[in-house]
Amino acid sequence: MNAPNTNADVFFHLNADYHVAPEATGEALLEDAGRFLECASETVNFAAIGLMDGDSELYANPKAAASMLFGVYHTLLMAKGAIEAALHRGAGAIASAQPHAGSGND
Repeated sequence: MNAPNTNADVFFHLNADYHVAPEATGEALLEDAGRFLECASETVNFAAIGLMDGDSELYANPKAAASMLFGVYHTLLMAKGAIEAALHRGAGAIASAQPHAGSGND
């Protein structure tokens, strides 16, 4: 029998709950969140370019464009959940200790 998971372990919910592995570190969760955000950013950029081009497949198929944007939305929710889980595991101190771009600490 599996041990029950707490709500803090859920990082994404769709029709099922998706849980963070017990051995996942805050640092790993933050890296995953960064990857989710990178994918979402590239997808939104691609969608914007495709929707501006009246001859593109994306422009001609609004259902595909909508599906792509729903995918981005869910990817952003996963990034948010991974960040929240990382903070729950104490990664906040790690994240706040990292120099930020443009902070003069580069």
